[in-house]
Amino acid sequence: MKATLAVIAILAAGAGSYFAIDYSKKFSAINTELEQVAANIKKHETATANKEKEIKVEKEKLSAAETKQVTLKQQVDALTSTASSLKNEATKSERELKAQESEFGEINKVIDEVKLATAGLGENVTIETLPDEIKKIENEISEKTKKTDELKALANGATVSINAAKAEANELQNQLKARADVIRRNSFQGVISAVNQDLGFVIIGAGARSGISTSTELIIVRDGRPLGRVKANLDRA
Repeated sequence: MKATLAVIAILAAGAGSYFAIDYSKKFSAINTELEQVAANIKKHETATANKEKEIKVEKEKLSAAETKQVTLKQQVDALTSTASSLKNEATKSERELKAQESEFGEINKVIDEVKLATAGLGENVTIETLPDEIKKIENEISEKTKKTDELKALANGATVSINAAKAEANELQNQLKARADVIRRNSFQGVISAVNQDLGFVIIGAGARSGISTSTELIIVRDGRPLGRVKANLDRA
């Protein structure tokens, strides 16, 4: 009887050791799997944080570009106003120049008449006031002509500056659109509508304007926690 009890005790001890070892192996496997899951979660959290940093940088660039666009518009408006003023002043100067030329023509006509009237009086006959007046008018015409040319040159330069500013504004607008597209693509969120574990794929409702292509990688999130990453490889309406 004692021998039987001893055998039973040995068998019970052996069974206990077996189950303890088996449980230890299962626990170790589960613990390893949990550590792997934790490592994957940490990896996806890091990827998410990096993506958020990228989005923040693009938003800062977008804000700076918008500010520069406003400045360029103000510069274009100022240059346009300056060019308009210069053109008006040039037009005014041209009118004054034509009036001076007309006046000069009248004086020449008077001089010719005086010369004709005094031709028989001899070569020593002069009109003292006429030469000074003629010289004065000639100087005024020269100054008006010079000023008109300068105003035209300034107006042409302002036009070139306006065209350059408009071209830069258009280029900036294209950059704004490109950066907005990058932010829109990085900020996309969709809902998983179906999962096929056997074939290993999910169906995500994205929409035609989501910007997703067959090379896009998406992060799977549940209850605010990243679970994994998938790559789009099929696009159907």
